[in-house]
Amino acid sequence: MGKNAYYAKIAEVVKKHSGINIEEDKFYLFDSRLETLMQDYGLKTIENLSEKLLANDNPKMIAGLIEAMTTHESLFFRDIKVFDQFKSEVLPKLITDKSETKQLKVWSAACSSGQEIYSVMIQMMENANLRDFKYEVVASDISEKIIAKAKQGEYTQFEVQRGMPISYLMKYFDNVGEIWKIQENIKAPITFKQHNLIGNAASIGSDFDVVFMRNVLIYFDKSTKVMVLNNVHKSMRKGGFICVGTAENVFGCESLFEPVPNTTCWFKSI
Repeated sequence: MGKNAYYAKIAEVVKKHSGINIEEDKFYLFDSRLETLMQDYGLKTIENLSEKLLANDNPKMIAGLIEAMTTHESLFFRDIKVFDQFKSEVLPKLITDKSETKQLKVWSAACSSGQEIYSVMIQMMENANLRDFKYEVVASDISEKIIAKAKQGEYTQFEVQRGMPISYLMKYFDNVGEIWKIQENIKAPITFKQHNLIGNAASIGSDFDVVFMRNVLIYFDKSTKVMVLNNVHKSMRKGGFICVGTAENVFGCESLFEPVPNTTCWFKSI
């Protein structure tokens, strides 16, 4: 059996447990990303790892595999146009829709190391029309390790320099040595959860007003993408808003979502 056949078997395990679709032209990633996992289990070759994964359903090993093959790139206010549209087109509608209850439910799906959800929280805190609102916020990711970092809310100078305006940095972070810590009033409304987007939709919550699920769908094939969008739709209220990545869309789920006018990545739950 050639090396690519072993790669293909590992890719099948990754897809089964995470939905992530690793095609043949990306098989080269396995060699570098799985080196630590192989060392942890005393395995010398990719062939050994493939055989071990198929021989027994070891949750810890599978979790390590998914962790290794998941991309965690994130920065504050990533794709600033998305946040500008959130401010100008989405938030005014939400303020009107929720004027009686004055409660907003927000979900950052695949939140990575937390920069996205903290950016969202800061933008909402900056809106004077939301001062009387209460927030119920969930931030989730498939990786327990990255969720722990997000929950900690501590960032290096390099990390905060990637997107965080200096005025917000001084207002919403505390400087402790070489680390910048997000303030508790920003963290307090957020519940961090380990969650698999191809898993049980009900486990994350329901009736969300806003869902950020950016730069996730690009890793799924068409059928998995449709399944994930269906799962997310079940967790949203009718008329809620979802934001996807700049290179993503909701094709195949047009009966569930409609584009928000004057935006590029925002859709409304039907």
